[in-house]
Amino acid sequence: MIPAALLALLLAQQEPDIRSTVVNVQVPVTVLDKKGNFLPSLTAEDFRLYDAGLPAKVQVDESARPISLVVAVQASSGTRGVLDTVRKASALFLPLVAGETGEVSVITFDHRVEVLSPFTSDGAQLRTAFAKLKSGSTQHHLDDATMEAIRLLRTRGAERQKVVLLISESFDQGSAVTPTDVFTFAALDDVLIYGVRVKQNKPPPTPAKNPVPPEARLPMGGEIQTQTSDARVATVGGGVFQSLLTANNLAAYSQATGARELTFTNQKSLESAIATIAKEVHSQYLLTFAPQDPTPGYHDLTVQVTALDLQVRARHGYWALK
Repeated sequence: MIPAALLALLLAQQEPDIRSTVVNVQVPVTVLDKKGNFLPSLTAEDFRLYDAGLPAKVQVDESARPISLVVAVQASSGTRGVLDTVRKASALFLPLVAGETGEVSVITFDHRVEVLSPFTSDGAQLRTAFAKLKSGSTQHHLDDATMEAIRLLRTRGAERQKVVLLISESFDQGSAVTPTDVFTFAALDDVLIYGVRVKQNKPPPTPAKNPVPPEARLPMGGEIQTQTSDARVATVGGGVFQSLLTANNLAAYSQATGARELTFTNQKSLESAIATIAKEVHSQYLLTFAPQDPTPGYHDLTVQVTALDLQVRARHGYWALK
């Protein structure tokens, strides 16, 4: 359950959307055949969806949703050598991933999180933003940056498909928020989190522990403040999120939200990863259903396709609040 203080804050911030009873839940679903090709032309009858174990009647929404994309780039000293690669690939984000009706925001992070560009559909403005990338300190607050990306997406309309693309090492160093907080807010706001991991030839150092106690930490962006416990991961999002968390934050976030993690080592592989993500977000099915039991709390989701030998990816659950 969400702590009472956090729930009250959410209700105050997201009025009127989060005050209303859950009527329809939307679930983006990726379906691949055994060769990894996207499978088109499925209908609602091909899907089986279980909401907290209860079968739900689904519809396939045929309308395309405009995409709001936040690209978050690690710019600590550890990624100094790849920033030029990111700059050269940056022209792909708007036309390929966001698309004609989409918008992109850019943030960068080391031990700080900085918004380089608000949401825009102006390619020149995005080029200017990526040109500002420069390496900084040794730490990188991956979880703080992901939470800031979610905070930015919370300002966009419910009709938009909300996507975060993290270009980062897989682990966090010293963030104020916890991975549980990130997962919770991603589930609340139906955010897909894709990871494009900077492949390292050496093992990651032990993440630095934040010396500031939770009660003294400042909220990200002045809006989101949490004092939750990582112990809740065991009951929120299932065991996959918990088991992946200690080794790879990017994989945990991507799998829990129904997205995926890729890696890159050079210009070609980064551009290939961006193109793969672009094709996926524009090839997903959008399932909608009305919960049979809208009991407040976290609801586990299971999505299946009747055909065999298919890969199916969807977010692990959603929050019903009132």
